[in-house]
Amino acid sequence: MSSDDKPLREFAVDLLPNGMFGNAKVLLFSDRLVVDYGVSKSTYLLRDLRDVKLVEGFGINWIMVKYGGVDTTIVSFTNRYKEDMSVLVGILASLTEGQASGALTDGASNGNHDKGSRSRVIMWLLDIIRPYRFKIAVGAALTLALTGLVLVPPYLLKILINNVLLIKGSRDLGLFQVIIMALASAYASSVILSIGQNYLLNYLGQRLSNEIRINIYGFIFRQSLRFMDRYQSGRILSRITNDVGNTQWFLIWGIPTVIANAAMLVGAALLMFSMDPRLGFYALLPIPVIIIGTLV
Repeated sequence: MSSDDKPLREFAVDLLPNGMFGNAKVLLFSDRLVVDYGVSKSTYLLRDLRDVKLVEGFGINWIMVKYGGVDTTIVSFTNRYKEDMSVLVGILASLTEGQASGALTDGASNGNHDKGSRSRVIMWLLDIIRPYRFKIAVGAALTLALTGLVLVPPYLLKILINNVLLIKGSRDLGLFQVIIMALASAYASSVILSIGQNYLLNYLGQRLSNEIRINIYGFIFRQSLRFMDRYQSGRILSRITNDVGNTQWFLIWGIPTVIANAAMLVGAALLMFSMDPRLGFYALLPIPVIIIGTLV
């Protein structure tokens, strides 16, 4: 056993053995698992690991094993690292079942495996939404139309203020009536399109979530009893409820929201620069700070 060999996988966790927050690393080697807390290390030989399980709690989770016949907590972590630790549990469970050749790979091959898994998930989702592609396109078009209508009232109000209300002497009542009618039409059209968009996207969301849940149910029912024993019922239910709900929101509301916000930013910028380039520059000046702050 070499002390300076390179780990095959490396994971991060955020809880120390005393339950306090802290940074730790979980290093997976070909023959052992090392939990490095900085000031101390715990080493577990893979050949002595049995019954690897992910125990889920309220915000805090554990990896439990039988090590040398004794129930042992390998590491604890918050929900932030639960997905990464699920990968580790899957690898360790496969190793303890004698399937190390297919489960344990080096960093490069694992990266390719992750990319392949993501590609399969994306293709699976595209296959599910394919029958609804026309309705999704209509929903995206309604979203863009609503974004355009939001930009109309500010421009009309600018004309109303500059060309009607601030004019001394006799005002152009005809232009005033036209602007008021245009504003009323823009707001009414926005309400109608918003009703149509909400109805269509909510309909699509319920249909897609129902279809995804049916697929997951079918997959679970085809699994062996060993699969049911390895994965906690709460984790399976979380996939069916929370994860499907998040996927539904991303497909039906998340993507249109990103499109609408991007179109709003571009449209507002073009409108401001066409009215007053200097005003547009000052208005957009905080955007880099906002982006950096959001990322941080």
